[in-house]
Amino acid sequence: MGAYIAAAKAMKRISKLVRILTTEPLVNMVPDLDPIPDEMASAAIENELQFQAVDMLCGRICPELGGSEDLPDVLGYNYYYNNQWITGKYQFLGWNDPIPDPRWRPLADLLESAYHRYHKPIIISETSHPKEDRPIWIQMIASECTKLINRDVQLLGVCLYPIIDRPDWDHPEVWHQSGLWDHDSTGYHRRILHFPSAMALLAGQQLVAQQLNLSSKRCLP
Repeated sequence: MGAYIAAAKAMKRISKLVRILTTEPLVNMVPDLDPIPDEMASAAIENELQFQAVDMLCGRICPELGGSEDLPDVLGYNYYYNNQWITGKYQFLGWNDPIPDPRWRPLADLLESAYHRYHKPIIISETSHPKEDRPIWIQMIASECTKLINRDVQLLGVCLYPIIDRPDWDHPEVWHQSGLWDHDSTGYHRRILHFPSAMALLAGQQLVAQQLNLSSKRCLP
């Protein structure tokens, strides 16, 4: 973080056009059901640690590193289906269960909390889902974005990652099928559009545009 902070300051000295965008995971770590106070405290501490890097960049902790509130300009948060789990067990909370786990927090709530923590514009810097549930995930992301816009959160955009399918980091022979385009595994390396995801993306863009239009009308005198 010392090198990060020094580099950010150097770039901003060179040009006033430089903007620093962070990319950090956004997670929700919860205790087991019917937790004792120590388990609740442990989960709260682990949740707090997700903000450690940005807190250093802002100079809120480890001030000897030279961080300051004016260094980050836009805060990016990476969010996937496995970003909410039970501490100790690392058992993921289901994101699309018919009856949601009471400990599950909607993405809009998580992002709104992060936004009010720093009062900086935000983006969803990475998000996607593998295989057949891709369109449902995209629909969920769009819906949560409209909630944020309605709450006057400065959401600047969403980055689908990967846009073209990619192999696993550790097992390159395994492809995740998580992109807007799939990879043709026959050896021709062609892009194959995942049509349901494309339709979900278009619908999601329209939904967000409608909410932006409503919000702009609401702000008119």
